[in-house]
Amino acid sequence: MNRIELKWDYTEEDINAFIDVLYPDDNAFHYINRYVPENLGRLDKETARSYLRININNQNIRIGGTNIWLVKHIQDNIFIGFAVFGDFIRIQPNSF
Repeated sequence: MNRIELKWDYTEEDINAFIDVLYPDDNAFHYINRYVPENLGRLDKETARSYLRININNQNIRIGGTNIWLVKHIQDNIFIGFAVFGDFIRIQPNSF
């Protein structure tokens, strides 16, 4: 398994690409919403984007009560996915 590391100095372009990869449909936020308790509601793209912008330099990124960690490959710095509750969820590098 490839080694991964957390990276906190994401640019606005990184954030936008992250959102667009995860949420190609404004109403289909499967990667995040399946981990968010229903009583917290569901996120739309702009809500998720604002959370990322506000919290991108924190130790974690909280979206709807869920901790999201953006993950990049430690050697070539290619975005490969994100982790929720410690479980790594892979996104194909060529889709970023």
